[in-house]
Amino acid sequence: MFRFTIRELVLLTVIVAMGVGWWLNRSQLKAERSKAISDRAQAVSDRARALREADELVSFMEEQDAVLRKQLRKGWNIVNGDPVLYDIQGRDGRDAPVTQAKSP
Repeated sequence: MFRFTIRELVLLTVIVAMGVGWWLNRSQLKAERSKAISDRAQAVSDRARALREADELVSFMEEQDAVLRKQLRKGWNIVNGDPVLYDIQGRDGRDAPVTQAKSP
């Protein structure tokens, strides 16, 4: 049979332990790398969603701004959420509501 000395058994144990340690370390690094990649992908996805929402909000605000500008050009003013037509040149020089206009 085989005869092993203690020195050879210790050397074999050290080599196997180093191999197992290296394998565990590589497995842990792969797991951390894949987690970091998925976290980055989620962050990019979140940023893209936030940018889309901001773009939609800007578009909505631009549409509302255009509607309000159009109403103001017609002499409308918004008071308490209700459209009120103002006489630009009132009798006493101040703006005064003339009639309750229908909402556009």
